[in-house]
Amino acid sequence: MPFKPKAAHEEAVRLLEESNVVMVAPTSYGKSKGVPYMQDRLKLPRSVHSMPLRSLVISQYNFLLREYGEACHASGLQLEGKCPYFGGKRVVSTVDYLSLNLLRLPPAELGWALKYSYGHYEYPRANLFSSLVVFDEAHLLSEPWSGGESAGRDFLHASLEALGALSQGLRFKVLVATATLPEVELKKIVKKMKPKAEVVAVCKGCYGGLRNIKRVNDFSSDVRWETEAEGVTLLNYLQSELKRVEDEASSGKVLIVANTVKEAIKAAELLRPYFGSDLVLVHGRLSEEDKKNSVNKIEKAKVVVSTQVIEAGVDVDATWLITEAAPVSSLAQRAGRLCRSRDCDVAKVTVLAPSKGDPYGDASEKAFKTVKEVAEGGGIEWRELDDTQSGKTFLSLINALESNFKPYQTKSTITKIITTPLPNIKGIKELLDELCSFVRDSALIELRAGEERLEVSLSWLAGALKRGLEVSGVKAVKFGGEEPLSEGDVSNFLKRLVKAKNSPKASCRAYSTLLEKYGALSLAVEVPADEYRKGWGMRVDLR
Repeated sequence: MPFKPKAAHEEAVRLLEESNVVMVAPTSYGKSKGVPYMQDRLKLPRSVHSMPLRSLVISQYNFLLREYGEACHASGLQLEGKCPYFGGKRVVSTVDYLSLNLLRLPPAELGWALKYSYGHYEYPRANLFSSLVVFDEAHLLSEPWSGGESAGRDFLHASLEALGALSQGLRFKVLVATATLPEVELKKIVKKMKPKAEVVAVCKGCYGGLRNIKRVNDFSSDVRWETEAEGVTLLNYLQSELKRVEDEASSGKVLIVANTVKEAIKAAELLRPYFGSDLVLVHGRLSEEDKKNSVNKIEKAKVVVSTQVIEAGVDVDATWLITEAAPVSSLAQRAGRLCRSRDCDVAKVTVLAPSKGDPYGDASEKAFKTVKEVAEGGGIEWRELDDTQSGKTFLSLINALESNFKPYQTKSTITKIITTPLPNIKGIKELLDELCSFVRDSALIELRAGEERLEVSLSWLAGALKRGLEVSGVKAVKFGGEEPLSEGDVSNFLKRLVKAKNSPKASCRAYSTLLEKYGALSLAVEVPADEYRKGWGMRVDLR
């Protein structure tokens, strides 16, 4: 369906003529699909559209090819149409790729830059500084539910502060897009984008404590939300409510979301005998091929079992969400996968008690208690930013629960690196060694199991090694080919990973040391082919 601009897109274009903009709009509004329209209206030569998940990059890349006939991507994805220096007209980038280019360590030359402390870093920055620069799904980067430090939030604040200042003298614009930011974080972001930033929000009266906000009210939903909170775990609930799941799947679609890959696989194994090919499993540790196939099957599936990867940009169009408790902003994104295009009178949301070892810690438990209380007291509106007949807007819950966090100590350093005209590349390299990643708490590495390719975090790999994952080799990926690491380097690397399991920075130093030694773009870890179950994922995740 061709993109049709809405009031918030038009208002954002008007405001972008004079300032940078934050757009807050409900899930399914069309924030991402509106980027090329806004770029064209602003007559900018390119857009660099950054997203925190590769699944989002794939989705937006395919949309641009289909609707505009042109697109390129800056990511580690093995796709045609790569533009690592942001040279295309419509560029879709992972935030990781953007961070390295912005901080003068171009990923296309990373091994060279680490080894010799120089590279063609101003070319991608020059392209960036003549673009509409978009930080999409900013809530995923900001992690407002985390009371502690967050590398993603620190990078977001630092880069917006730097780009806000630079955009005043250069011809580029910055757009931040989100559906679920708490007011306190939105205020911080607007302040970082000084000297001038405006907010466009699709609501009647949301974010009452903000100045410089333009509210447009061109979105309403006839969907009535029914929310329940049950104090049982996911697997126990599915076993006891199997008949109800079957009944819903016969006429609608059921979305089941777990907080870990292990729980998602167990849920899919439990339900597969009853739904067969009508069930699809989607999670972040599927191979690129399996993930693509699973996403393509979602439209016709009756039951979708997933992890957090489903939260942004994936059009599930389900009628019932069964989810483990998670931070409210995550719950809102999961609920946002419901009733997106189909006619629904009622959208059902069932929130379950968090499982043991929940990755969100006490944030999930607090969210569960709050959701249960509010749902029983009048209901929750999971899409609109204002209260409706369904109950309190989810935004009020986010403001209550996700407004207490602290910054890293490196924010000012990142801002200075971006803005200084004469950088110290050696110092930037040392900062990357210290942080491991500018946007994540653990760096990513490629895993190969036979013909299957997937990305995992170094922290996950360290844990998998302790649980018995065998490694058959490691290769340095370079321009024009690959070079096997020596047996000694492989052995030393794996030992350092296991030793540094609870220290992401130490594991990252082990990784970057090898990149520098071999002048590599990345490393690829090879494991036996039977360690990967086609369509399911790594066997070690169930150990």
